[in-house]
Amino acid sequence: MSNFKRVSLFLLFIVALLWLVSPTLAQDSSPAIIVLPEGTPPPEFALEGVLKSIYALIYLPFAGALVQMLTQAVKPLPFLKNVRASVIVFFWTGAVWVVYVVVIQLGYGDQFPNIVSAATTIGAVILGVQFTPQAAGYFHKKNEKANPGVLGYSRTPSMASIAATAYKPVPVTETFIDGDLRSDG
Repeated sequence: MSNFKRVSLFLLFIVALLWLVSPTLAQDSSPAIIVLPEGTPPPEFALEGVLKSIYALIYLPFAGALVQMLTQAVKPLPFLKNVRASVIVFFWTGAVWVVYVVVIQLGYGDQFPNIVSAATTIGAVILGVQFTPQAAGYFHKKNEKANPGVLGYSRTPSMASIAATAYKPVPVTETFIDGDLRSDG
C-alpha cells in the first residue's frame, strides 16, 4: 500500500470520527455557572496546595550539601561504626525533608533554601576550623609511621640501586651559543 493511500485512509477515518462525534458536542444552552458557598476558596487554591505538597516531596537538591556535611559529622561516632553511610544519608535526608514540609506549612518555604545554604556554609567553616588541625596532626603521625612515598609508592633500597644503574647520562655534543647551534667536536 502506498503512502498516499495510507494518508488518505487515515484522513477519511478522522473525518468519519469527527462526523460521528459532532452531534454530542452540540449544546442547547450556555454552560451552568457554578456558585461556591461564601468563604470557600476557589479550586485553584486546592490545586496549588497539592502541587506544593508534591514539590515538597521531591525537590530537596539544595539540601544535598547539608546532608553530606551532617553525615560526615556523625559517621565517626562510636555507636555508628557499623552503620553504612548510605543509611545515615537516608536518615538525614528524611529529617531535612520533614523539617522542610513543616516549614512550608508554616509559610516559610521560600526562606528555607537560604537557611539551609547558610547552615551549610557556617557548618563547613566550623567543622573545618575545629577538625582540620586535629586531622592534620593525626594524619601526619600516621604517615610518619607508615613512611609512604611522595607519589603513592615508596622505593626500597634495591629498587633505588636498579634505577640508578639504569640511568645513564647522554653526553652533550652540541651547544646553543648566541642563537647559533654549534658542534663541540
